[in-house]
This record gives sequence, structure tokens and C-alpha cells, in this order.
Amino acid sequence: MKSRSVKSSNPKWKTILLIFGTILLFFIVYYFFRHNYFRDPKALQRVIAKAGVYGPLCLSCFKRSKSFFPSFQAGCQAL
Repeated sequence: MKSRSVKSSNPKWKTILLIFGTILLFFIVYYFFRHNYFRDPKALQRVIAKAGVYGPLCLSCFKRSKSFFPSFQAGCQAL
């Protein structure tokens, strides 16, 4: 078996995808802050209800994101 170096195991497309995902995350967070979804629990509940079948996935993503963004706790705590 050949051992791969660290440099060859990190292709350019992974880096581009990581940068794009980070930028997308910041835009989503900005949008939700702009519309007060994290400050008003009822508004956040409406967003999760609109997600339909993916509502539980959406809720679990909000719950997990509390460790990255502490200000999410006010809106997510009431759910």
C-alpha cells in the first residue's frame, strides 16, 4: 500500500466547497438575524413548520448550531 501525503489528500475542490459552505452559512445566519427568527420563538417555529418533512432536520441543525453561535439560544431554547 502506498501512503498518501497530506497535500495530495486535500484536492482543490474540497477547499472551494469548504469556502462556499462557510460563506453560505454566514448568509443564512445574517438572513435569520435580519428577520428576527432567533429572537422570536414563534417566528422560528413558523420557519420550521414550513420546512415540512425536513422540519426535524432543520430543528436539529438549529440545536447543534447553539454551540457555534451563542445568540441562537434565545430562539432555540423556547422550542
